[in-house]
Amino acid sequence: GGNAAGYGGETLSDKVIEPRHARYPLSIALLLDQGESVTVSDPEDQRLLASRYLATRLADHDEMAFAAFAADDTDNGQPALLPSQPVTFFPLDNPAFTTDGRSYFTSIDSLATLEGGASPLFDAVGETIGFTASAAPPDSRSAVIAVRSRAVWVLRMNQLSEASAAAAEILLAS
Repeated sequence: GGNAAGYGGETLSDKVIEPRHARYPLSIALLLDQGESVTVSDPEDQRLLASRYLATRLADHDEMAFAAFAADDTDNGQPALLPSQPVTFFPLDNPAFTTDGRSYFTSIDSLATLEGGASPLFDAVGETIGFTASAAPPDSRSAVIAVRSRAVWVLRMNQLSEASAAAAEILLAS
């Protein structure tokens, strides 16, 4: 870049300075349906494969939490096979966000045999929003991704607090 004549004969620089893009860490809470309906809608466990893939795609400083949901079905008596209802957060002994998404592989793989019961999406999403609000790093952009049958719900939260979580924007992507 050189110089250019400015207003009133002043010399101005014509060098273009690009602003640096601010990159904020992303905190994703991934929530998978484990109700009986997935045995029909996802018999080959594609949601588990997609979960493993997502876990490997975290950028530097991004974090992930992992959970699954199901509850005993009171209509037909079929029990949920997850340890906690309506949502089970992993790892069981100390659920948390982590930058090491691959650390969830064992938990993700264990879900292949834990399908049963009802799929209480809204109760599970509510608990996952609360978990995300309290456990995600405060300086991150946060989202809850809920995978139910063949639908994916993405909930983006502008600020992480219980009050703002209630106003989460819900987008349906298929």
